[in-house]
Amino acid sequence: MNEPQLKTLKFMNGVKSKVDMNEFAQKVGLTPDQTMEQLKDLAKAGFVTKSPTGYGITERGKNALKAAVQLPPEKSFTFYLRLNQSTSMFATNVTEFHAAVKKIDSASLEFHLYRGDFENWFRTSVNDAAFANELELMKQKGLKGEPLQNALAAALESHYSLQA
Repeated sequence: MNEPQLKTLKFMNGVKSKVDMNEFAQKVGLTPDQTMEQLKDLAKAGFVTKSPTGYGITERGKNALKAAVQLPPEKSFTFYLRLNQSTSMFATNVTEFHAAVKKIDSASLEFHLYRGDFENWFRTSVNDAAFANELELMKQKGLKGEPLQNALAAALESHYSLQA
């Protein structure tokens, strides 16, 4: 998802009543024609849905927004290799978490997955119980090493519409 699309979704997410297309376009920094094209592209990608009264954000769109939400420093996720051995990598949102998963030593992923740290962070800080449940299922598969790293990255990409 590109930055203008994300801006459009963020604005839509904050709207509580019907908004005129001209006002909508002005708020997202586009012309009305560009806004309509943007909404059509978002609908085609499954991030919004068209109804008789306008457009609404889909579950996929809500998940994409969750990936971009910047968490306060106290809610960031710090990666460890084991107790008291930080990797100095951290994530303040799901997008950063995904980037870290792709780079970090898989021993850190194993450490956190099997302790339930990832599930806890997604459930409480990211506020995404559905993805936390996916992590529980992944844990039950007993994945380790590169297969775990690949599965975790793929799950994040699928759930949050992130780029591989």
